[in-house]
Parts: sequence; C-alpha cells; structure tokens
Amino acid sequence: MPRYYCLGPWVWRPDSGGAWHAPDGTVGAVDLRSLPQQAATVAPQGLGFFATDRPLGSDYAPFGSQLDAALASAEAQRWRSMLNLKPLGGSTLLDALWETLTVQSDPEGLAGPLPLDCTTQGALELHLGGHSLVRSRRLSTTPNDEHWKRLRKMLQGLYKQTRREALEGRRAPNLHRKQMTLWCRKYGVDYRELLGGEPDEPPLPPETTLTESFNTADGDSLGPDLAWAEVVGDWDVVNQAAEYQGASTAQAAARAEHDLSSSDHYAQASVAACGSGAEFTGAGAVIRFSASAQTYYMARLQQSNDTLQIYKMVAGTVSALGAPAAVTLLLPATVKLRASGSSITQSYKGDDRTTVTDTAIPGNTRGGLNGYRSNPSHGKPALDNFAASDLAAPAPRVPWHLLWRTGV
Repeated sequence: MPRYYCLGPWVWRPDSGGAWHAPDGTVGAVDLRSLPQQAATVAPQGLGFFATDRPLGSDYAPFGSQLDAALASAEAQRWRSMLNLKPLGGSTLLDALWETLTVQSDPEGLAGPLPLDCTTQGALELHLGGHSLVRSRRLSTTPNDEHWKRLRKMLQGLYKQTRREALEGRRAPNLHRKQMTLWCRKYGVDYRELLGGEPDEPPLPPETTLTESFNTADGDSLGPDLAWAEVVGDWDVVNQAAEYQGASTAQAAARAEHDLSSSDHYAQASVAACGSGAEFTGAGAVIRFSASAQTYYMARLQQSNDTLQIYKMVAGTVSALGAPAAVTLLLPATVKLRASGSSITQSYKGDDRTTVTDTAIPGNTRGGLNGYRSNPSHGKPALDNFAASDLAAPAPRVPWHLLWRTGV
C-alpha cells in the first residue's frame, strides 16, 4: 500500500474524556512535541510525524512517499524550520526523523522531544506503524557522541529527581541506587558518569517483581498483597477482582504503591470485564506510572470495537499512540504492556500486537491498572492477577575492573 509522510498537528477529540489522536488515515506516528505541548489540551501545540494511507489537508506539510528518499533542499529547510532545528546531517527523510530524536533532541523535553533511549540490549529502535521497525542501531556511549551527551544529561536529571524523592520518602528507599545498577548494565558505563554532581553512592542490587491477586473479601480498598492508590476514580474489590465503579469522562487509574528498580519493565493484568456500549469503554495495564502525577503509559482493551490501544498520559492529558490493534475479544484475557527504552509494546493473551516509539516518559518505576466507563448503563471494567517486573537485565557491559569498583 502507498504511504504518505507529513509533519502536522495532533487532533483533539473530546470523546473518551478528551484525548489527542493522529489524523484520520494514520497508520504510524511519532510524537515530536515537547512535554508542555503534550500536556496541553484542545488547542493543538507542536507537531507529529505521521505515516498515512492517504494525502492529508493543508494543515500537514508533505514529505513524499518514501522514507529512504533524499530530501530536496526545500524539504530539508521546511523540516528544520517547522521543528526549529539546526542543519541536518543526513540526507533522507528517515535521517531527519532519526536526528530529531537523537542528536537534536532536548534532554529536558521543554523545547522538543526527549532523547531516544535504547532497549535493555543497547539497541536504539525506531518503530513506525504500518512499517514495523524502520531503523535500529547500537547506542554509542563515547564521550563526544552528541546523542549520548543528551541522553546522559536526561539520565542525570532522572537520577537526581529519583534520589531526592527516595530521600524524602516518596519513593522506595535507595531506589536511585538500585536503578543505577540496571543502568550500568544497560549503558555499559561507570556509574559515576551518571551521577550528575550528586553524592557518590554505589549501586545496590535491584528488586524485580510485584504481584497482586485481589483474593480478599469485597471492599472499598484494593489489595491485599500490595498497597494501592486510587489515583482517579473509585475502585473496589468485587468477586476477587479490581472493579472500576465510576462513570465519567475521567481516565480512571489505580497505582500500585511499590517501586520496581527500573523504568524498563512490564505490567500485566487479566481483564475479566472491559465494559460495553461505548467506543472507548475498556480496561488494561499501566506502566511507568509517576509516583506523584498523572503521567504513564497504558494499554486498554476496548470491547465495543474489539481493539487494543496504547495511550500515554502526560500531566493528565491523554494521547493515543499509533493505530489500535484489532483483537478477537474473549474474556478473561491478559493485557500486557512493556517498556524497553523508548520502545513500548502491548500484547494480548501472550502475543505482541503493537510496538510504538515514544520518548515522553523515560523514568517512572510504578505500574497499575486503567479503566474507562462513560455511562452508568455500561458494564464495569474489572481486572485480576496483576503483575509487574523489571525486564531481564543483560549481561554486564561495563569492564570487569569497574564491576569490582561499583559492585554491580
């Protein structure tokens, strides 16, 4: 099928509580907005890169129909101007997209997208719906690599924030030191390179797995195996499952109040019921849940249109990532979402369905549940058998003498 590539605005849709969506006809998208732009509502801010099955209107700047085609000088200038970038080093459309997420990314996410992060295996990946994986390269951590400089600065900021919250009791004790162990293995560097001026505290062994059975009497509080926060909406235990009771335009979520040791992790839950009657009624798993804000990724099983969709929530604002995956709905069904670097993958009944590339949420370490029910006449979403775990760490990539020094 032909593909058309463009830069342009995300579309605000007031249904499902209000959310940003790619324009109609999109088969793949990459969000190039800054974090403040992603948190805005109603009025479009910033841009996305969209691969579509049709030409779009005048609000979208076209960039041809081949990712690997050389950009004309006018096209390269248009890309730079629209995204406020420096001169491009590559020659193709794919090069331009790659550079936007790597050597011209913003470590703070205030003026553009955060840097592309590698998987636990050290691979930088760019996924585009309708194409699957369009580029994969090994992360370079040489001191003069421009992308590594930006990614390292982002990691140093995340470490500082995690350390502060751990010391203040808002995160698990020594979470920053456990996280550092997995970072050393993933990036293959001495931990001191990622301290960013913070006190020298050697890494500690990480923790990996959380589980929740909901095997308790019906009641107003989730449990009994983990502590839970009902971040949005009213959640109860009903028939040994977590059931969302509300019916509103809010995106309901419950967070397990326990930290994993890495933002490279998964969460899954068995969906016993995902509602009925409304297009966006549904339920699923949440990853990279902020301990203090409505910021996370979620996979939602949607009954009325038999789809599984990845969403992200940035400071309370929802964006749908890519096109939904069609599924054959048969409940109960396990919905799993995992993050490995900037690659976010959803699965249904053990089978991977969609992987998207997104850089917006790199550092959170909690998981949870999501639900949506817009009308009291619709069935109540219910989930059971929650589990979350750090992804399997690769063999250490740091030199042996640094392993001895750091204790990882």
